Amino acid sequence: MNSTIKSFLVIFFVSISSIKAQVTLTYLNKYTLTSVPEPSGLAFDKVNNQLFTVSDTGNIYRISTTGALLSTYVFPGDLEGVSMFNTPNTLLVAIEDTYKLVEYNYVTGTSVQHTMSYVNKNDPGSGIEGVTYDPIGNKIYFLNEKNPGALIVANSSFIVTNEYVLGFAGDYSASDYVPETGLLWLGSDQDSKVYICNTTGAVLQSIKITTNGLTTG
Repeated sequence: MNSTIKSFLVIFFVSISSIKAQVTLTYLNKYTLTSVPEPSGLAFDKVNNQLFTVSDTGNIYRISTTGALLSTYVFPGDLEGVSMFNTPNTLLVAIEDTYKLVEYNYVTGTSVQHTMSYVNKNDPGSGIEGVTYDPIGNKIYFLNEKNPGALIVANSSFIVTNEYVLGFAGDYSASDYVPETGLLWLGSDQDSKVYICNTTGAVLQSIKITTNGLTTG
């Protein structure tokens, strides 16, 4: 990683218009992540009000909501996504180049790896990114980064049930399922945008994220 490049945790306030059902993001703060090289993905632990992130150079990190490093969990691989999962103390972690989703228990340090079988994968360097879990429907959503970009749906047994090729962004690098709305937030690194989508990948709204943390619609 270029030493001149810094990583940041950027915090926004989310508001939703009841009239137009449009989301507005308000920039709140930005925190430098000095202890996490090349972070990729973010998961919110509601129970402890803390965050998990992973690095594409390896390892899983627990951080505070102001970016302070709390714990490091040694785990090798090109890690490109993280989500809370359906069992206590367990994360879902995406490994890009081996097409694996991993159940990782951060208390015991044990893991179960699942190689995902799906059609829309051609380049290991543009493989799995942005995993997220729907605790209500008990579904896993993850992305194929590009060539082609795709939204993949799997059940909790890690069997793929649906695939949707995406064509609205240059790449697809992050995802988060929001139970309160039943929608997916998909991030594009190349476009510097967040796309709010339904669960088949249709875009409902896009929000531009600028380098100073501000947004435009």
